[in-house]
Amino acid sequence: MERRAPASGRTRDPLVAVFDLDGTLTRRDTLLPYVMGFLLRHPARLPRLLGVVPACVLFLLRRADHGALKSAFIRMSLGGRRRAELEAWTARFVQRLLVRGMFADALKRVRQPRELLLDRDRRCDGAGESLVDD
Repeated sequence: MERRAPASGRTRDPLVAVFDLDGTLTRRDTLLPYVMGFLLRHPARLPRLLGVVPACVLFLLRRADHGALKSAFIRMSLGGRRRAELEAWTARFVQRLLVRGMFADALKRVRQPRELLLDRDRRCDGAGESLVDD
């Protein structure tokens, strides 16, 4: 995101809106379908999931949290792949997610904060310093 200099000449950090994806914007969890979809297209990587067993054991013994378990799962299933390969899979996955996996009003909710801020920015442009960055 490019910084825009307000009327005063000062620059500001970009504004960030954060959304929870799973269950808020999408109908269900996305990590498992994303990773499993990739693995089904690359079945030779399926045995690598055995590398997640130690993290599962630690999780069951309460010596690892969900984050450590997810990290091991992602590392073992996707680790070492080329960025271009993962980007291509991500684009395909997101296309299907947008069509079938999002709540009806999810995209509207994502766009709303930006539209509100842009509208406020337009109203303030003539009155001096802008309140938001594009």
